[in-house]
Formats: sequence, structure tokens, C-alpha cells
Amino acid sequence: MFKPYNFIFSLKNNLYLPMNLIQKLLSIYLLTSTCACSVYADLLVYESFNYTGSVADNAIMNGVESNATGVSGSYSRGGSDFKYSTTGLSFSPNFSTPSGGSVYLNISNSQYGILKVGLDAETVSGDLYHSFLFRSSLLTATGNNNGTFSRIAGDKLSVSPKSKVAEGIGIGYNGSANETADNDLLLENTTYLMLSKFTHVGSTLSAGTPGTATVWALTASEYDNWLSAGGGLEANLSTYTDRWTTQTLTEGTFNVTDSSILELASTTTGLGSGSLYVTYDELRFGTTLSDVVLIPEPSSLLLLSLAGAVALVATRRKQTF
Repeated sequence: MFKPYNFIFSLKNNLYLPMNLIQKLLSIYLLTSTCACSVYADLLVYESFNYTGSVADNAIMNGVESNATGVSGSYSRGGSDFKYSTTGLSFSPNFSTPSGGSVYLNISNSQYGILKVGLDAETVSGDLYHSFLFRSSLLTATGNNNGTFSRIAGDKLSVSPKSKVAEGIGIGYNGSANETADNDLLLENTTYLMLSKFTHVGSTLSAGTPGTATVWALTASEYDNWLSAGGGLEANLSTYTDRWTTQTLTEGTFNVTDSSILELASTTTGLGSGSLYVTYDELRFGTTLSDVVLIPEPSSLLLLSLAGAVALVATRRKQTF
């Protein structure tokens, strides 16, 4: 956990800063922290797969009753079984601390697997943000018909770490086969934060009210750099990762309601050789960016920025003497 007082006094001890500068840093922190307000709007869905103690390691998820926020009923499946791991995916400590396990799927050529569960969230009208952690141990680029994705049942609002239409990540309003995608395959054995945004969800799309969907894939170091140097701003996301793509659509209506069904799905049709081994964790849906990622309070971001400036000044002082 980030502790401002300890952090500031460590600057004093390690960089030999004068006490009057330390007092100024503390004053700035106290002033900004007292006027900082919560930026969380509405976390619609949060599934951390915290079933340790009730679901055994490597057990099939089919029939497991969900205890997640914004989710209702039990998980069901189609095709091959998703299974439960008591170990969650590790990512940046600035994102979240894994509070449970994860789910995974291991399939060979010409197979598919779907894990689905009903939502119990309020109807979305406007922006929809979505995030999840993803990792693949065996993800081959052979064939464009294989893919792995999170989506709303009916193959709507799909977010793909491996798109069906290209080798890289993809996103689409109207089905995984109609995604916009890039050709940068995600690295194996690397955990990514898949972060996406859909605009005008629940409205009829048109030329005057287009839907714009964007997906970014970030490693832990990219995520940390975005927070520290990019200020955690949505406008700066594409600066800190090359893996992102966007789609604009001018027709159709795409809804998320309390009767929607969330699906995690993978297919290896046209895979050729090799296997698809994927892990999902920390699924979130919300109406703002801060609902689906952990963005530090403005005071903490300011303090980190000031610390960088102070360190630079201290280094120059040492060089001068």
C-alpha cells in the first residue's frame, strides 16, 4: 500500500533533502488529499473468481454458483470445460491484489469452449468500460479463425486478446467475426490487462451518434508507466502500449441489461497445429474508466510527480558539489 508520509521521509533520508522542502511536500499532500473526491461512478460487474475453499483446484466450473458482484446464478458451459485454478493471475500492485483464483481453458485443434453466466447489473446507457486479466501459455498464430474473447451472449460487444479475424487483439460491437483487429500477437507467458471502452451502448447507432469501441492490451510495466508518467488518463493509454485498436459503427443497437449473459469463449477452428491454453481473471464492467482499473487519487499522483522532480533536483545538486 502506498504510504505518503513514509514515502516523503524516505526522500529526505535517501536524498538528503532539507526539512523545509519536506514540510512543503507534506503540506501539498495534505491540501490535495483533503479536497480529493472519489471518482468511482458505477462498478457494474466484478468477478475475482474467489471460490477457494468451495471449489477444488482444477475442478470444472460448470454448475458453480457465482458469488460475484453484478452476476446471478451458476456458471454453465458449451463445448470443452473451463476449469478453476486456486491461483489468481499476478499483475501490478497498482492494479489489484488477487483475491481469489482464476479460470482456464486448454483445447486442441478444432475445439471450442464457452463459460457463461447471467448478469444482474443495471441497464447501461452510454459508455461501457470492461477490463480483465489474460494470460496464455500456448497461443499459436497459425490460422485466423481461432480466437479467444470476452463477449455478451449473441456474440455482441466482443473483446479479444486473440481475434478471429487477425493475429492480434480485436474489438467489435456486432460479433467476433466482424471485429476490428491488429496483427500484433500477444506474448506467451505474459499477463496482460485487457482494457476496453464502448460508447453509446443502449442507443441506436447512426452517422450522427456513432459507436466507438477501443481496446488496449497492457503489460504490468506498461500499466505502471501509464499511471506514473501518463497520469492514469484515458487519452494517454495508446502512448504506453502499441497493442490497441478501435472500431466505429453507425448502425445497430447493443444493450447490456440484467438479462444479458456474459461469455468467455475460445475456438480453435483452423488452428492447424498446437494448442490454446488461456487464463482469465479479475473481470470488471463499469461506466467509467476508474471503475475497471485502480487509478490513484489525485493527491497521490501529484505526490509521485513531485517526488520525480525532487529527485532530479537532488541529483543536480550532487553533481554541482
